[in-house]
Amino acid sequence: MDNDFIKIPVKTYYLEIFSEGKKEFYDDSKLKIVFQENISVDIYLDIYKNVGGNFGWTGRLILEQYLLANLLKSNKSNVYFLYSENKIAGFYELDFSDIENVEITYFGLLPEFYGKGFGTFLINSAKKTAFEKGANRIFLHTCEFDSDGALNFYIKSGFSVYQETVDYEYYTQDFINRNVNLSK
Repeated sequence: MDNDFIKIPVKTYYLEIFSEGKKEFYDDSKLKIVFQENISVDIYLDIYKNVGGNFGWTGRLILEQYLLANLLKSNKSNVYFLYSENKIAGFYELDFSDIENVEITYFGLLPEFYGKGFGTFLINSAKKTAFEKGANRIFLHTCEFDSDGALNFYIKSGFSVYQETVDYEYYTQDFINRNVNLSK
């Protein structure tokens, strides 16, 4: 692993929603969700970095490229892009390792699409996709370094917190220098 990654303690919230809690989903003719079948590692990492860079995402960056390529080709991981007027606006990734308990492993928008209601459309699409494929439960996690509104957004979207922990996660030294007060 690259020496630029350092493991630090991070307050993490785990959330879930059950199929009985699902709501009606709306369509927006200007927005489109597209399943990314056979997505290349380069394209995936480009959107991953652009969506998660401000929040220190490293989970996919610390994987060897061949392992990430295998994951992206597997039935276990499904990646969906959100398009707004033919521009990529965001993405989500679903982990179908356990079809009844599907994880939203990554979820987010590109910064220029914040504040337009696209997040609601995107999370509703993720929930709809997982429930239609047989999930009884969808879960995800967010942490203190994600968007300031992330936790409340997920709660407003029907998710409930079921666990709060301090996990140890990898972040880049640059992100730590800019965002983390380790003396807390």
